[in-house]
Amino acid sequence: MGLDWFSVPGGLPARRQLRRLRRHRREEARRARHRNDLNRSTPVYDLVRRTVHKATDGQPLVIPEEAVIVAGSRAITSGPGKDWGISLYTPVIVSIATPRPTPKSARRPTPLIPQQDRTINQYGHR
Repeated sequence: MGLDWFSVPGGLPARRQLRRLRRHRREEARRARHRNDLNRSTPVYDLVRRTVHKATDGQPLVIPEEAVIVAGSRAITSGPGKDWGISLYTPVIVSIATPRPTPKSARRPTPLIPQQDRTINQYGHR
């Protein structure tokens, strides 16, 4: 029978640290997957501005700020791919995200509530 995490001195912080490390690795893997979706040779089709964003020899691929990119497809228009009806993955900008307005509760100052008399007598009563 092995030792439980709570029976080892310092076991709880070590377990929390291990959980944080695992969570960090999952986040890094998720970010790496998303980073690898777009590279220099991938054209990004912008439906909002009706343009195609491509990297040139002197400049990298530039995506507009706050762009909402979704997975799209583009049909092959020549060769056997056309005959077979094959489509390829392509990223598509479908909208530009607008900043959300602050909630009403954050915009209005909270009303000041007068403090009540909080004196407590020797018996613990107000």
